[in-house]
Amino acid sequence: MYYNTTGETNPQLALFRRKAANDRNTLLRFFREHAEQDFTRDELRQQVLTDRPVSSFCAHLNALEKLGHVERTGDYRQGVYGRRQGVYKYCGGAK
Repeated sequence: MYYNTTGETNPQLALFRRKAANDRNTLLRFFREHAEQDFTRDELRQQVLTDRPVSSFCAHLNALEKLGHVERTGDYRQGVYGRRQGVYKYCGGAK
């Protein structure tokens, strides 16, 4: 999902929306390929979509959670800045 907070118009808006959808699908594919593992946000960002802004990455992760593709395990691990982060895992299909 692309949130048009900068008032973009077509054709640039269409390009940004396509890119956002591709990024979300890339993240979902990563979860599917590593379905037996769980990850914090930082662990994910170190392996997939490493060049994307953290806000965009978090938006994709939250969208996948809302769609029912990933879920929080209830566990926490220390992130790269020493703070607790929730752990996510792949849980199958959409709600």
